Amino acid sequence: LRVWQDGTKKINGKRYIWISVENPLGNDLGENERMDHLKLVQAGHPCYLVMCQAVDTSAAPRAIQSFNRNEVFETGDTILDDGHYWIEIRGRVNVREVACA
Repeated sequence: LRVWQDGTKKINGKRYIWISVENPLGNDLGENERMDHLKLVQAGHPCYLVMCQAVDTSAAPRAIQSFNRNEVFETGDTILDDGHYWIEIRGRVNVREVACA
């Protein structure tokens, strides 16, 4: 999943990053796809995060200025906090070490 570097926060002592609102409007294909991915992660499928930096963090929609080409981030638990889904950020993994199924 692509995520925005400025979307992190600590919850119960763990580092999380924002994934989605709880109830997307349903008319955006990207939001629907994100929710499908979230359901897969919650069902136990592995997930890796591509950390992106935005050209302008206040823009909507955002454009990617850059991203970490060498590493992805392993994920842990997903939680719902104040109407938003968050996913735990665990360790960094070299892209070459990620096995594709």
